[in-house]
Amino acid sequence: MQAYRFACIVILLTCMVSACEDDGYIIPLQQKIKVFAWLDEAARRCRHSTPDSVLACASADDTSSFLTSVNPSAKTKEIWLQYKKAHALSENDFGDEAIRIINRILPETEDYNYLYERAILLSLRSFIHTNHFNAQLAAYDAYQSADILMELGITKEAASKRLSIANLQFNTGNFEIALENAKQAVMLYKKSKDLKREDTLHIINAYNTMGMSYVHLKYIDSAATSYGAALPLTRHINSDIWEGLILGNIARVDFIRGNLGAAIAKYTQEATVCLKYNERAAAGKALTGLAEVYVEQKQYDLAKQYYDSAWHLMRVERRPSIWLDYFKSLHSWFELMHQFDSAHLTFERYIALRDSVQSPQSQQLLRLQKQLQFEKQLTLLRAENQLRSSELNTSRILIVSILAVLVLISILLYTIRRSYRKTSALNAELENKVKARTAELVKLNSELDTYLYRASHDVRRPILSIIGLGQLAGLTHDENERRAIQQKIDLTARDMDKMLSKIHMAYELDKLEGIQSVNMKDYILSLMEQFKGLYPEITFHADLEDDILVNSNIRLLDIIFINIFENACIFNNQIDPEITVRSTRANGHVEVVFKDNGIGIEQKYLKSIFNPYTRYSDRSIGSGLGLHLVQKALSKLNGRIFVESTIYLGTEFKIILPACKEAASMEPAWDTRIKSF
Repeated sequence: MQAYRFACIVILLTCMVSACEDDGYIIPLQQKIKVFAWLDEAARRCRHSTPDSVLACASADDTSSFLTSVNPSAKTKEIWLQYKKAHALSENDFGDEAIRIINRILPETEDYNYLYERAILLSLRSFIHTNHFNAQLAAYDAYQSADILMELGITKEAASKRLSIANLQFNTGNFEIALENAKQAVMLYKKSKDLKREDTLHIINAYNTMGMSYVHLKYIDSAATSYGAALPLTRHINSDIWEGLILGNIARVDFIRGNLGAAIAKYTQEATVCLKYNERAAAGKALTGLAEVYVEQKQYDLAKQYYDSAWHLMRVERRPSIWLDYFKSLHSWFELMHQFDSAHLTFERYIALRDSVQSPQSQQLLRLQKQLQFEKQLTLLRAENQLRSSELNTSRILIVSILAVLVLISILLYTIRRSYRKTSALNAELENKVKARTAELVKLNSELDTYLYRASHDVRRPILSIIGLGQLAGLTHDENERRAIQQKIDLTARDMDKMLSKIHMAYELDKLEGIQSVNMKDYILSLMEQFKGLYPEITFHADLEDDILVNSNIRLLDIIFINIFENACIFNNQIDPEITVRSTRANGHVEVVFKDNGIGIEQKYLKSIFNPYTRYSDRSIGSGLGLHLVQKALSKLNGRIFVESTIYLGTEFKIILPACKEAASMEPAWDTRIKSF
């Protein structure tokens, strides 16, 4: 408490000293955002035919009068005015002149107080480089701008930059990197509040880029899922053009899957909508898709008509990525027609265009990622140097702070007295916790003693069996009997290994820590595949819901599910044994149900099956700890277990676990190898 009050006084004095030394003040971020929105609108109004007239318009006095109310420093005002000029030049397609202004003013934004200005300038320069087909420079600026915006907590703008990077990487053929950045863009947009129509369009764009990347990477089902997520959004905001583009991309998926009729309908709709909005290159892309469908249907003349119409539309707009697909597809048509000279010329145009668009820039963008990682480390070092410089400046503030010490003494004395009372109460609370923990340790030690005592007897029995079988093997001279004895020794050793595995589970159960997000479907299927190999005579069925995640310790899950699986396999029905596993999610919980058609459990034993060292069948070959360990592991995970059984008809175990609050696709967080059990 005393440290908090002291810090408040120091901060107050710091502000007083800073106010005396600076001719301005630190402008709040939200106010800066409003200023740049105004500057953007003002820049768009400067429509002129020459750079000089654009600059004259951007230098108008209305900007100065507006900024007077914000009261920026002279340096801040100059940065803002230069940005307005650069934006106005960019709006009138004078990109080179705009970049010269940005390059001149950008070094002035190195200070931390101008991070937002730096991000906006980099974003504008990235936009200009994109329009000039300079993917490397555009991506470099977009990466930097996105990082700064994330640091400032402006997620929507950062998401927009990530989307720009995704599209740049896609156009240069780096589909995996494009996919990664598109996913980040969607994630950031979903975290943002108050999404507007423009933001929804960006989300649609990101899903579209994800889908196209998946198609190039041959993940057709994932592509269909991405397009399926985008299509309802286009209809929600009544965007005909985006609905048409998404339908065209879905048509590509239909074509790959062999649904030619559906592909024709969707490509036709895309072409119609694109022509309506004068998107000639996109319309040409749709016609190219129709041509490919008709080639597949062996309607070669009709396909050629669509190829010719497509080129007539798309040659007007310079869209290299669309041209690439067109020449690649047309080359295939010439080959089918045995027009090899034309096929050769078309393929040469495709290779030349691909090399000019993708190959060099693809490698450049890959190298750019490594360079940016290095620059981030360098930025951290600079930030550390700035921090040290700030610490030196605080020495002046400390001198002023000494004046407040006399006032603080009385406050500190009072605070110390209150702290003493709180400390006494805290000590009492800690003592109670220690007592509770001690009682828990006593209980654990008692359980451990029981485990050790029972284990010594359980382990001795198979060891004696192995010794006896070994002596018997030494006495027999028949090779068949010797092999039978060896198999019996192996089975006894494996039973002993399972018994020791249960004891090891009991030992490590209370020591397991750490939580991971686990995809239950993938996890259960992995275990099921292992048990299929161990018990080939059993038929396994799985009815598992997708995208169910739980926050859990993977070893605790192993203890639960391996023991349940093992019991179902051991006590199976000798005729047509079956095991069915279902998983569902409801009311914030995950339910996993194991059902078998085995020998079942008598009703009188159901209440005691979770007790340690419990055996109720002559098939029981283990330690009797399995279900006891399952119940203990579930208690650590805040889960529950229920059992229903009918003798000779089967048993059903229902396990309930807390579900993750957010479901997202991620890599499996478990080792798929089944431990010895």
